[in-house]
Amino acid sequence: MGAMDTRIKMWRRAALGALMVVAMQAGHAAQGANDIKGARDHPLLTRFVGARINAYSQQDYDEAQMPNQAIEDEDKAQVLALEGKVTRIGYFIDGIKSALEVYRNYEAALKEGGFETLFTCKNDKQCGEGFQPYVLNSGKVRIVGEGDAVIGGNYYALLAKKAVPGGEVYVFMDIMHDDMNQITPVFQQVVETRSMAQGQVKAP
Repeated sequence: MGAMDTRIKMWRRAALGALMVVAMQAGHAAQGANDIKGARDHPLLTRFVGARINAYSQQDYDEAQMPNQAIEDEDKAQVLALEGKVTRIGYFIDGIKSALEVYRNYEAALKEGGFETLFTCKNDKQCGEGFQPYVLNSGKVRIVGEGDAVIGGNYYALLAKKAVPGGEVYVFMDIMHDDMNQITPVFQQVVETRSMAQGQVKAP
């Protein structure tokens, strides 16, 4: 093999390496590129690796319902009613990740982040037959139309809280597995309790 052939092979390898670096950088820069416009993770909790945001809403001050016990009848649901800054995020994760794996990761992350677990449950047997209809379809927890229907599969729910300067932060998670569409949807509601800003309207 001549010196010229050797140099050509080295240049090709160098060029290929440079292209791989550029591709990796582009991949990192594109993280979240498939999220809906204006959506972002809550600053206190990152997303599960590979998740994309398919639903997002945030209000500076609103009321929120946080399920903290089993719900047999959604019309008679007893929940924790809170007021504060409310953030609702819907994620889609590839169905190769089970609801259990995603749930365990969130559970561990919240614990490591100093959150206290207030309530957990799995499927209708523990959560009650009215739990998922109340969370997903009543319009009292997840906004109606925020996300897509889920068909079949296990689901897990979690409610946790953490004391922060000026109030408390509550995180509610509903993690499902859609057996038909092979996705693992996650609904997250975060409430930061605090006083409402006054003086925004005047009556001179």
